[in-house]
Amino acid sequence: MTETTYDVGLDANGDIPVFTRHITGPQLTAQRLGIRLGTILKTWFLDQRVGLPYLEWSDGKATTKKLNAMGSLIRATTLKDSNVTEIQDWTQTFTAEDQAIEFRFVAIIDGVAFESVVLVTQSPFTETGNSLPYVAVMMAAGVF
Repeated sequence: MTETTYDVGLDANGDIPVFTRHITGPQLTAQRLGIRLGTILKTWFLDQRVGLPYLEWSDGKATTKKLNAMGSLIRATTLKDSNVTEIQDWTQTFTAEDQAIEFRFVAIIDGVAFESVVLVTQSPFTETGNSLPYVAVMMAAGVF
């Protein structure tokens, strides 16, 4: 007997919609990866080991070394999932004036291509000089 894994599909804002739907397969994997990549390490009260160390990288002094380290960890975290077979079309950009770092790639999940964006920037809700990062992750089948 094969057991099917499923979860509630989140809406575009990452919230549970009023009318829920269950997701499985590549969509489930993409949703879980999006949550994993969008979580700041040590900020989830149930398990402080979950997430990526965006706080360590967001001291307002972006360097090529930090950009490459962040990109390597995002790639490794994505590829660690057994349902992700490869990453294609990887690009990473840094905008100095906004201190924004953007990673774009295509994750192949069980044969389905998911356009993916991870954006790390200063939170719009903090005062200037505060280095609290804001992380947004989008993963969608096809092109968005």
